[in-house]
Amino acid sequence: MAAFCQQYPGIQLEISVYDGTVNIIEERFDLGIRFGDILEGGVVARPLMKPFREGLYASSAYLAEYGVPAMPADLHHHRLIGYRFITNNRILPLILNDHGEQLTVEMPGQLISNDIDVMADGIRHGLGIGRLFEPILQLQPDREQFIPVMEDYWKKPIRRFISITKKRRQNEKGESPD
Repeated sequence: MAAFCQQYPGIQLEISVYDGTVNIIEERFDLGIRFGDILEGGVVARPLMKPFREGLYASSAYLAEYGVPAMPADLHHHRLIGYRFITNNRILPLILNDHGEQLTVEMPGQLISNDIDVMADGIRHGLGIGRLFEPILQLQPDREQFIPVMEDYWKKPIRRFISITKKRRQNEKGESPD
């Protein structure tokens, strides 16, 4: 951020971090970053970074106590560190890739959060099996302590997009907005 502000001193940079779904037009944002390219009208999406995976991880202490699951049916005897969407107050279902088919797995859990650092801490301390995006895992100073679980069942890589309002895009091209 500092490099951007130094390079572009005439641009006022306002960053709003919100882990819910926001209509960037109604909220008067120029840009948004989200997963997927399904957008509201008046917005275009461009790939932001290379696709990455969301993996399942557990600590060695957790796996020593509960065993290493080998297939989705084994997960019913494990605990999930859940993620709650802030926008609609629902827990993100655990969806796996079973030979090209999406499979939703129900798992009990003790810890639910909408904060990735809390979830990583829960994994680290053996509270269950949790999901982390590979770039988030790479930021963990003790990443070697996060043991991948059932990699063959992880979903295909996820793409992240930057969403730009068409009005903003036209202004950047020097065109007049609608």
